[in-house]
Amino acid sequence: MWFCYRRQRRTFALSIALVVLAAIAAADARLDELRALVERLEAERRAGPNPIGSQRDRARDRVLGRSLLAVVLLAACAECVGLTAARTVPFGDVASAPTSRHEGGPALVVGTSDDSRAMIASLRPGLTLPNGVVIVAAFQGQQPTGGFAIRVTRIERVGNRLVVRAIFAKPLDNAIVTQAVTSPVHIVSIATTDASGVREAVLLDETGAERSRADLS
Repeated sequence: MWFCYRRQRRTFALSIALVVLAAIAAADARLDELRALVERLEAERRAGPNPIGSQRDRARDRVLGRSLLAVVLLAACAECVGLTAARTVPFGDVASAPTSRHEGGPALVVGTSDDSRAMIASLRPGLTLPNGVVIVAAFQGQQPTGGFAIRVTRIERVGNRLVVRAIFAKPLDNAIVTQAVTSPVHIVSIATTDASGVREAVLLDETGAERSRADLS
């Protein structure tokens, strides 16, 4: 009887560990590690004694079944509500300018294709874009005068989304600025591996408000 109790307690501990690891995996996108643990537990279950009609083994199967169901639900909920942990993406500075050919409001262009790279190049003529990287261009939008600027401060990868954070600067009320329409831009680059699988990108200002969104699917 004590042996049965110890095996049930061990099974319960493994089930709890499975659920905890599922939470970590869902938060950190480490699903491969979760799958490996599930496979190890399943192999252990199959290797253990399983006589027909054994109440102990049926109870163990129910515990494992419920744990696996909890894993699936937890991972699904994490994906739905966006609980995937944010990962900082290193970036390099390519160019910044007080104006560009971009017209309209704030915009974000991610050069994951030849067309998007060509668009970035056309909006900032004379700029040579580096090869072997993904170009990210953040546009502040057209402004009535000079003195405005945009500066990318941080890039994060959250699941299949790229989050670009930037400061939207404007001139002081008494500043002497160019009396001409401007369109500030800041262009940076990230590694191709950091952009792999990205389906959308969002541009956030210093307050966390969304200024633009780009569909990359």
